[in-house]
Amino acid sequence: MMDRLLRMLKFGREIRNRTKGESRVRWVGETIMIDQVKFSMTDLRLAVHGLLETTKRRMRVDFMRLDEEDDGVGKMPKIDLAQIRDAPGQMSEGFSFLHLEENN
Repeated sequence: MMDRLLRMLKFGREIRNRTKGESRVRWVGETIMIDQVKFSMTDLRLAVHGLLETTKRRMRVDFMRLDEEDDGVGKMPKIDLAQIRDAPGQMSEGFSFLHLEENN
């Protein structure tokens, strides 16, 4: 069995080394191009910072139940994690354990 796995691994490596595919990712200066989509490092940086700010806001508003403009310093609500309930069988889009009546 182990011999077969090693032969298949070697065969896969040989195919990878012999097959040259077209490159899908290219760098041109500060711009990265993936297929026909291109963006700069500044665009990427702005997207990451935007996602971080969105995450922080959603944590304050949705999870900590604070006002949107409140930074939460000194006002963190007490949360008893042992009392938090979830519904792992709930598969509907947009569902969150925060929507359960037991967690409000």
